[in-house]
Amino acid sequence: MPSAASTHHVAIESAIAGELPVRSAPPRHIRELLCRVDSVALLALVGCVLAASVVIGLISGAGPAAYLGEWTAATLVSGGQLLLTAALLGRIFLRRRGAWIKRASEQTRVPPYAMWAVMASGFLFLAADELFELHERTDLFIHSAMALRETPLSDRIDDGIVVVYALLGLMIMRRGRSELALFRAAWPALRLAFFFLFAMVVFDLLTNRWFVPRGIDPDSQTIKTLAGWGTVAEESLKLLGGAMFIIAFAAVWRAASAMGTPTPSDPAHRGQSGL
Repeated sequence: MPSAASTHHVAIESAIAGELPVRSAPPRHIRELLCRVDSVALLALVGCVLAASVVIGLISGAGPAAYLGEWTAATLVSGGQLLLTAALLGRIFLRRRGAWIKRASEQTRVPPYAMWAVMASGFLFLAADELFELHERTDLFIHSAMALRETPLSDRIDDGIVVVYALLGLMIMRRGRSELALFRAAWPALRLAFFFLFAMVVFDLLTNRWFVPRGIDPDSQTIKTLAGWGTVAEESLKLLGGAMFIIAFAAVWRAASAMGTPTPSDPAHRGQSGL
C-alpha cells in the first residue's frame, strides 16, 4: 500500500503535468467546521438585524415593523444577500464552464452549466428589485396605466409577481436538474429557501388590510398591531430564505471546486435531481 507521502508526491506530479489542479486544502473536518461557522455567523447576522429593528421600533413607540420597511437595515441586508448569491452563482458558472471547455468535443447544444449563468442574472435582478422596489412599482404602474380601482384582488398584483419569480426559479432548476444532481449537499438548504419564500408570500397575504374579516375595523389598534407582527414574520422569512440560498450555493461552489469534470455521458448527468 503506498504511503501518504508517496500519494502526495504523485498528486503534485499529476498536477504539474496538468492532470489535476494544484491546490492546498485543509483537512475535510476543518473545512466542514469552517462551513458550519460561516452558516451560523450568517444566521446570527440575520437574527441581530431583525432583533435590533424590532426593539428600536418598540422602544420608539412606532411599532415592531416600523424599521423593517424599504431602505432600512433589513432591506439592505436582504439586497446584500441577493448580490452575494448572484456572485456565488457567477463563480459556479465560471468553474463549471471551465471544466466543460476541457471536453470541447463533448459539448451539447445547451450545456448544463448555462443554468448557473441564468440564475446569477436572475438574482442580480432580484437584488435590484429588492433595493428599488421594482415589483411594487410595477403594481402601481399597472393600476395607473389601466385606471384600476384598488380591490382585494388587484392589491395582490405585487405578491403575484413574487410568486412568478419563485416559479421561474423552480422551472430553471428543473431544466438543470442533471447539473443539480451533482450537488446533493445543497438540496436541504435549497428546499428550506423555497419554503421560506412561499411562507413569506403567505404572511404578506395574511397581513393585508383586505384580508380582515367583515365587521372588524381594519384600522383598529389591535389589527394594526397584529399586522405589524405579521410584517416582522414576513421579513424574517425573507432574510432566512436569503441566508439559505447563500448556504446552498456556497455548498455547490465548494463541491464544484473540488470535483472533476463530468461529461454528458456520466450517470449523474443523466439522472434526476429529485430536488
